[in-house]
Amino acid sequence: MTTKELVESPRNMLDSARDFRFLVLFLVFIISLDIFLYEFKSIGILDLSFDYIKTDISIGNSLIFVMLLSIFLAFFIPVLKFCITLLVYSLPTVVLMFTGLLNNTLHPRTNHANIRDLEFDAVKEDNEVKYMFLQKIKTSKDKDEQIEFYCLCLLVVLVFGFFSEPNINSSLIYWVNKLMFEGVDVLSSKAIMLILWMLLFFCAYLGVYQGCLKSAIEKRKIYFPNYYNNEQDG
Repeated sequence: MTTKELVESPRNMLDSARDFRFLVLFLVFIISLDIFLYEFKSIGILDLSFDYIKTDISIGNSLIFVMLLSIFLAFFIPVLKFCITLLVYSLPTVVLMFTGLLNNTLHPRTNHANIRDLEFDAVKEDNEVKYMFLQKIKTSKDKDEQIEFYCLCLLVVLVFGFFSEPNINSSLIYWVNKLMFEGVDVLSSKAIMLILWMLLFFCAYLGVYQGCLKSAIEKRKIYFPNYYNNEQDG
């Protein structure tokens, strides 16, 4: 490893730690592990230790957890996302007009252009600056969609944990339930309860409203007035 790589490695780790995507994905992993442990091993994640892992958790248990988590992320959440979108857009027209979703679907923004069309033009014009600029915008939108996806995952995991109602004091979900729905007469506990509710509503907004209800086609557009009109004239 070169000196430059040694310097850049901690910096990249800090940048990843500040990235909200990794925080949400880490929470999904921790809460999923907690649910798996108390459902199949009758132990909470707060009591998990290296000694317990060596004696009571086999490689097969680990592989089953990874398999279930992979199915959850790769199959269950995309199907759920599709079902939510299908359900919402099958609602009466009045409801869709009230939420503004119908207007975005039936009346796309004419002063916006699809990034893919702009990329095609940049390649055709051999305009590297324009193409790299579009790639940066595309990367930014990809990150936004990843955040929306992970927020939906976290929301589903939390809801599943709430309905499972673990009775194990060492379970993380047990304490989250206790703080959010029962409350404790301690100032720090109330602050944690407020943060948890804010996180829940934030995940619902990003994961459901932004991730499932907004048109994926419209989100892939950027402001570019009269682009399609000029293309037709040309």
